[in-house]
Amino acid sequence: MSSLATTLVPTPKGYGMVARRDVTVKQIATAVGLSQPAVSQVLNGTGRISPETRQRVLAAAESLGYRPNAAARAVVTRKTLQVGVLVLNSPADPFTFPHTYYTILGMNMALEAAGYVLCLVRLGDVEQSIEGHSRVFREHVLDGVIVTTQLPDHLVKRMDELSRVCVWADTDVWRTSRCIRRDEQAVGREIGKRVAQAGYSKLVFLTEQHSPNGIPLHYSHSARGRGMANICRDSKIKFETLRHSWHWTADFSNELCEHLSPDVAIIATDTFRARIVQQTAAVNKLLPGKDFGLASCDTVGDVVHTWPDLSGMLFDRVELGKRSAEMMLSILGGRDYEPASAVLSSQWHAGSTLRQS
Repeated sequence: MSSLATTLVPTPKGYGMVARRDVTVKQIATAVGLSQPAVSQVLNGTGRISPETRQRVLAAAESLGYRPNAAARAVVTRKTLQVGVLVLNSPADPFTFPHTYYTILGMNMALEAAGYVLCLVRLGDVEQSIEGHSRVFREHVLDGVIVTTQLPDHLVKRMDELSRVCVWADTDVWRTSRCIRRDEQAVGREIGKRVAQAGYSKLVFLTEQHSPNGIPLHYSHSARGRGMANICRDSKIKFETLRHSWHWTADFSNELCEHLSPDVAIIATDTFRARIVQQTAAVNKLLPGKDFGLASCDTVGDVVHTWPDLSGMLFDRVELGKRSAEMMLSILGGRDYEPASAVLSSQWHAGSTLRQS
């Protein structure tokens, strides 16, 4: 039985709210003079239909006020047209990885253009699936999942079990296909070269002490460190690692101050820690670029505008999101298609907090 819907539609006196029955595929087919299967193919984005015919069908559907029934379409196509993005953030710790926002924006751009809806999936949903409490996986509401966070080994295995189509974006998982990430060791090498060219005698790598919630440290920390250490060794520059938790302490501040001198470059693994260095230096009336060197390994979009003086490596996380979504779409659109894994590059932003050569 068709349901009644109150909709804004053309009337003899203009547009008004009227009650009418849901528009059917049959009505659209009658309006454009095509068969119902042909119209269904256009509305579902399948089949080989000429652009002119497709446009005519879509125009008629819009004019009639057609609204697709996602549940009915899923029964026919066996697709929900929903893709999940797995994030580490949780209600108890919502700001753990705010830069993931840029990646999600890029994903949504690509998925929306292809007719898909992006859904946030929390790490807790994967953990709850083991006990069968998560509807996301129990009811198969997603066509695929893009993982954007590092996971313990047992949850990596669980994701492989839960989702037939899984893309790993900037995670510790690296396989010959379905993975995309930044070349973090190249980031470390490039910064190491900049430090050497600027004439600093020591490089202090300020990195993470441990990851929150017991999650393994992201691969980028060790990869960046290796890249810097190799360049420092070849350039006869002293290399040290200084680890910092997510919380500021007086002891850490005192330890950091011991390294702030004109011949030392502090390389923060991210802009969060670069800010901590800047604030600690300001309290001691020291300026980055003059009294010591400072650069960030991972500078995201908004920081370039809010702190343009910060030297460091720029990484377009929106592009990362687009590329990972395109990888997902290529899998969903082809039978047994396996896209090769990809590595993305970064660009150096000179700024003024690190001496120029």
